[in-house]
Amino acid sequence: MAGKPPPLPTPKPAAKKKKEKTPAEVARRSEAIRRETERLRGGVRGQAQRSVQLSQEKERITQAEFNRQWNYYNDIYQAYAGRAASKREARVLVNNGVTATTLAKYLSKQSAFFKSPIWNQQAAKFFGPARNMGMKVDKKFVAQAIANNWDPYVFQEKLRQRPEYLKSNEFKTTEAGMVNDYRSLYGEPDKDWSKVVKQAALARWTPEQWKAYLRNQPGYRNSTEYQETLGGLRSLLGYTTPLEAQESIAGKNPKQPPIDKRVR
Repeated sequence: MAGKPPPLPTPKPAAKKKKEKTPAEVARRSEAIRRETERLRGGVRGQAQRSVQLSQEKERITQAEFNRQWNYYNDIYQAYAGRAASKREARVLVNNGVTATTLAKYLSKQSAFFKSPIWNQQAAKFFGPARNMGMKVDKKFVAQAIANNWDPYVFQEKLRQRPEYLKSNEFKTTEAGMVNDYRSLYGEPDKDWSKVVKQAALARWTPEQWKAYLRNQPGYRNSTEYQETLGGLRSLLGYTTPLEAQESIAGKNPKQPPIDKRVR
């Protein structure tokens, strides 16, 4: 026997026929695609237009801010240089955020500064005090005073810190008065005491401070003032000597005048 026959293959179901769209449906679909495409294109165009508008607006704002800062720097240029800042100069200043003080100091070092409105307005108030002190002062130092907005009092204090102050009439007058005070007590000052006199004069000690210092020196009791004027009254009537009177006001043993490197 040949055995059982193999099973017959199951036939595949016939494929369903795809339903064909009608011309009307195809037209509607095409129209929908066209409208969607137009919508997307419109959105892209609108976004691009808005981006351009924002960029233009930002540029207008930036230009307005630049013009505002340019005008700000122009005021300083007009005062310190007698002219307006160029656009190129203003661009550099704006980009670097230069302050008014920094710009003023820079312009005050330029030759045009000495013909500027602010120089003509303010220079005289510095030259006058310098003359009163018996000092000659160069224009550059006056320019520095104007740029740093010093008042005449600060300017004079700055002058007193300069080496040439030792040649000024003000210093020489103070020094001469202190030498006379020393001479009246101890005679002519030697080289070391001459330096002390200069140190005290540079420290701007008052006459009272200087005399108190002199009367607290070991040799005071041998001075003419002590011996001739009040030495005997101390034990007889209980009066105080100038030394003791001065100590009650200024304190005992006044300190040495501060060292100033300008004195050699």
